[in-house]
Amino acid sequence: MYSDIYKKVKMAQRFYYLAIKFEDRLPKSTVKFAKEICDVYTKMAKDINIELTKAELSKEILK
Repeated sequence: MYSDIYKKVKMAQRFYYLAIKFEDRLPKSTVKFAKEICDVYTKMAKDINIELTKAELSKEILK
């Protein structure tokens, strides 16, 4: 379950990053939506205190 939420957080952060990167080409509503989604998933992860294990952390570093 935590890995699913972690993946969604990473996906939301990536979506927000790309929305900011292409801000001049996208509608402002898309950038605003990306920020809201990123905030929601990040808060959800903080609320349930998701932490990476050493194995998961090393996997993320070596990607």
